[in-house]
Amino acid sequence: MFKTNNSSSSTKEAKAEAIIICLDSGEWMENTKSPMFMEQVSAMQYYCQKKFKHNPRTIVG
Repeated sequence: MFKTNNSSSSTKEAKAEAIIICLDSGEWMENTKSPMFMEQVSAMQYYCQKKFKHNPRTIVG
């Protein structure tokens, strides 16, 4: 089970995270007229924006 900490977490600085993101850029993705690659890019951008807003020290590669 998880323990909950009743102390105020707003005074503590969030720990930095390291995140690795992989996108499918294979030949099929490039040669089809499907918008799936750009949808992956949009999802990655949205995810990163939320992570950076939560903790600017987060590293994405």
